[in-house]
This record gives sequence, structure tokens and C-alpha cells, in this order.
Amino acid sequence: MFYDYKRANWPLFCSALDAALDPDPPIQATIELDYAVTTFTRSVQQAAIHAIPMCATKSNQLTLPPNLRFLLKLKNYYQHRYQQSCLPLFHYLFQLLAQIFSTPLTHLRNSKWSSFLGSLHTRSPPFWKVTRYFTKSPSYIPPLIHQGKQVYHTPLKAEALAQHFERSHYLTLNMGTPHHSTTITRFVEQFFCNTTPHTSLHFMNIYEVKRKIFSLKLRSAPGNDGITPLMLHHLSCKTLTHLTNLFDHLLQLGHLPTCWKKAKVIPILKANKPGTDPNSYRPISLLSTHGKLFERIIAARLTSFVNRQHLLPHEQFGFHKKHSTFSQLAQITDYISNSSNLHKHSGMVLLDLEKAYDTVWIHGLLYKLIVFKLLTYLLFTLKAFLEGRSFTVHLHKMSLSPKIPPSGLPQGAVLSTTLFALYISDMLHPPHTQLALYADDTAILTQSWRTDTILHRLTHATSILLCYFTRWKLQVNIHKTEAILFT
Repeated sequence: MFYDYKRANWPLFCSALDAALDPDPPIQATIELDYAVTTFTRSVQQAAIHAIPMCATKSNQLTLPPNLRFLLKLKNYYQHRYQQSCLPLFHYLFQLLAQIFSTPLTHLRNSKWSSFLGSLHTRSPPFWKVTRYFTKSPSYIPPLIHQGKQVYHTPLKAEALAQHFERSHYLTLNMGTPHHSTTITRFVEQFFCNTTPHTSLHFMNIYEVKRKIFSLKLRSAPGNDGITPLMLHHLSCKTLTHLTNLFDHLLQLGHLPTCWKKAKVIPILKANKPGTDPNSYRPISLLSTHGKLFERIIAARLTSFVNRQHLLPHEQFGFHKKHSTFSQLAQITDYISNSSNLHKHSGMVLLDLEKAYDTVWIHGLLYKLIVFKLLTYLLFTLKAFLEGRSFTVHLHKMSLSPKIPPSGLPQGAVLSTTLFALYISDMLHPPHTQLALYADDTAILTQSWRTDTILHRLTHATSILLCYFTRWKLQVNIHKTEAILFT
């Protein structure tokens, strides 16, 4: 079942929602704020039930002509008689009718499919739906090999995938020196104990919220609450004002509702990977639409602060406005070409961080944000955003108990990309080299007339960056690390 938005009564949706909301809910503590957010979510759900009709998924069942319907009925009749009496005559008649029935049924299916393909053209939406159907990965997950055993049942497969996704968050938990980890953790805890969240607070306005609502993708899947971006597009001014007030209270208290930090994870098979290996699946997180809207507002303010303070290094091209992979590749190509024109050799080492976003040290990230002198209310909001998150793997309409990762940035969140870029923004720049960064991918380049000099510089630079990554609990994937010499 899904919402039929073509028959939605949006005026009824707005009026039902306006009538259900308390114009001025009393909010003094986080418990009252959680209750207000939950009440708002339920009000939107109830208004959608009243104003938007539900419809079942379209069935693709083949319509049989009368002669085939008669054959099918007769075949099923003799099959049933054979199951009751076990007489060979009924079994023979059942097999005979099955053979007679299969031939015209195959012709009917082929003719229907041929006529459907003949009706398609590149400008029609069904053409691209068919294309996506044949190019996307199959949704069925075969038996998984987990801990040396094959797992067949859906709950066991979901648990195997959940354990695999959870394990990636523990990959670098014990890296770095104990003294450094303890010092950073103590500093962060003392800072938040001695600071109040409402310092330098900038309240939101209804126009800021409305702009971010219209920036949401209409076709994005909803989270556990089932609220879609299209519902938020039709909120009335009264409801938008109520939502803006809730967001202001979140900023004032430095809080994020627990329901917004629960991710619904759908495992998707990676391209050209074996389906029996849990490592071959990528977790796709579906988050609450209200939470994503709030994140977009915070992300815009964080990006504005980062750009004003010039916190990202000029080597970082990932998720940077007016920067792209093509720009970074052009810069690398220009560096190597200039070296060739000077009759020099060029060397490059490509480093890839293993599970980079999943292994970000939360206290380490908060420490760096404090050092960057980020606005206090943003610090408290980001702390609430990072801590206490959980995810639940959903497989074939079945879900298990939630997993609580101890580290990492939430997958699929708008804020995660900017936060990761800030986390590695103080990366050391080795001497006599040039860095090229794109998100979590790092390239080290150098040039010289002597190949042994290139080897020495790249070895020294790699060791410096490895020490930096180890200090901040990041791990380089040695299987994806490559070294190239251009002569």
C-alpha cells in the first residue's frame, strides 16, 4: 500500500493538521521537546491518513482468455483429484493438460511482452522504468555465508548483515595512543560541562525553513515515520510557524530527538560483487524527513561558517562549492604535464581510507570543531546529532533489534560530508610534495629528475600521513593503495 498523491485533498490535509496542533506548546526541557516533536509527527501522519487515499500496488497478473481459463481450471481439477486418489489416470490427464496449457500461455506472454516493447519510445516514462528494472541490482538476497556457515532464513540474514555493518564502526576504535585519546575525551567533556548551548544563538525564520523544504527531493524515500517531502511541501503557514518554533527550541536546548537519529537501513548489493558475501552489500540509510530538513538548515549554517573562516584546505575538492572530480583531475594532469615538459619524472601515491565515514572518532571531531571556534549552539547541536544514533536493518519487511554504533558519521546524512572534510582539514602537508584531496581519497604527488628522490619523498610523505591517520583513528586500506611513476 502507498499514498495516491494524485487524489490527495491538500486543503483538507492543511486544515486537519492546523486543527490538531497546539499553537503554543510548553517547552522547557528536552522531555517536553521530544513529546512536542512526537505529537507533530503523529499529527502529520493522521492528517495524511484523512486527506490522502491509499492504493494497492499495481498487479502485473496476466489476463487469460476464456479457452485458457477453461484449460487452467481443468488442469487444476485433475491435479486435485490425483492428490486425493493417487490414481495414475488422473496424473496422466493432469500432465497432459499441463503440456497443452503451457504452449499457448508462453505464446500469450511473448506476444504481450512484444507489444509492450513496441509501444515504448525513449521519451516515455515507461521506457526508463523498464531500463532501471533491468539495470538495477536484484532485490532478492541469496543465502549468505556468515562465520563459515550458510544462512538461509530472512531473520538470520538480516542479523548477519547488521553485524557486518556494525563491525565496521569498531574497526579503528582502539587505534591511537591511550594518552592522546584520554586527553581529547577529557577536554571535550569539560568544554560541554562548562558551556551553555544558547550562547550566540541565531533563531530560524519561516522563510529559511520553507526554502529548505523546497530543496528536499520529492522522490526520496521516507524514514520510519512514513512522512514524505511532498507532505512538507503542502504545510500551511500556521504549521510552518509551529515547525520553526520546534527547530528554535532544538537549537536553544542543543538537542536532537531520538526518533530522528534512528536509521532504517536497506542492504543493496554492490556492482559485480558476489551476493553470498555480507561484505558485498552497501547500507542505504533512510532517515526521518523532519530530521533531514533540520540537518539541511544546520548544514547551510555550518557551510557558511566554514567558508567565512576558510577552514577547508585548498587541496580539498570534495563537497566544495565550484569544485568537482574533473577539477581535481585537471589539476593533477596539469602537474604531471608540467613535470614532463621540464623532462622530470613524477610520482603519485593514492591512499584510500577504509570505512572512512564509519570510523570517524566522535570526540576527536568535536575537539576539532571546538578548536575551530565553531558557534556554541552549533557545537551542542552537532554533539546531539553525532551521539546516540542507532540503525535497524530491514530485509523483506522484517527488522531486528537496533544496533548502536560507537563511532562514525551517519550514512546518508547531509551534514556528514562537511563534517568529514573538517575532520581531516588539519592533515599535515609533507615537504616537497603536493596533495590532492577529494573527500576521503588522498593523492600525494612529487616530481624530480631522479627516481630515487621521488621514492624517498613519497615514502617519507606516506609515513607522515599514516602517523596522522593512526593518531585520529583512521585506517588506510592497503589493498586499494597504489603507487604510480610517470616517466
